[in-house]
Amino acid sequence: MALRRTQSKPQNLWSVLGMSLVLSLVFGLTVACQMFSGSQGIEDLGAVRMESAEKVPFAGIARTLAYSKGGDSLVVAGCQSGGSNSDNPCATGLVQVWNFQGTSSATTRTLPRGVTALAMSPDGSKWVAGDTEGRLILSATKGVSKPFHQKSEITALAFSPDGKWIASGSLDPAFPLGLMDVTVGGVIRVKTRFEPVQALAFSPDGKTLAVGMTRGGVVLWNFTSSGTPEVVAGSLASSAVMSIAFSPDGELLAYGTQNGKVVVVNRGSGQSSAEYKGAAAVNAIAFSPDGQFLALGQDNGK
Repeated sequence: MALRRTQSKPQNLWSVLGMSLVLSLVFGLTVACQMFSGSQGIEDLGAVRMESAEKVPFAGIARTLAYSKGGDSLVVAGCQSGGSNSDNPCATGLVQVWNFQGTSSATTRTLPRGVTALAMSPDGSKWVAGDTEGRLILSATKGVSKPFHQKSEITALAFSPDGKWIASGSLDPAFPLGLMDVTVGGVIRVKTRFEPVQALAFSPDGKTLAVGMTRGGVVLWNFTSSGTPEVVAGSLASSAVMSIAFSPDGELLAYGTQNGKVVVVNRGSGQSSAEYKGAAAVNAIAFSPDGQFLALGQDNGK
């Protein structure tokens, strides 16, 4: 949808490539989105569509995407059949890194469990993936990472803008939010109380972490201080918050909910500056690089 910051409502919704379940959406030099259509055979589920580009093949079910800042590479992650349970189409994890410099080429890494969340560092040099059992796997590490204290599915990951921190969200009620110092490793449980987490985003200045919770509500937390997290006005009345994004200048915060509502909040005033009500869960949300447009990925592919 188009954002005009002087207007109270969005002018239109930008449709995202067809009638399918859109699970992940990223802006790069082009727009890429991952689509999952229940009407297709399992062999057709692993496709990544890119505006004005060919399909990027993926030998499994693609669940999440991450673009490098310059658009030189795209990481696609999900799951595939294999391992001891060959009948399970999502038995093992798969991460595929596409390099678009020169001739397009991809490298693939297989993981023990299906990948549910993914993030790329700001400089594009590394990625981190989370799986169904609470593992975090860094691209820079060899072998398989051990499970951390988050013992349930990793639902969201985010690198801080300086690349030093990784925030991880989980459905684990005892450990819903963790922080990893990339230079040290290991995930620290955040002692501040949060509900199970579904979405995460760092502000462009790296000072604020936006946390979207499965029971509804968006919290803005200055993790560099001991301050009390701030609940975004009106967000507690929402259903599960599925996606969050800051505008490039940090002035706006957008979030999408399970019941199809999209809210754009002006951080200066704390008030909603735009709202949209769709018919399906908003699983993915992203601002354009100039901050004037907001792309939405919904369960119905619109």
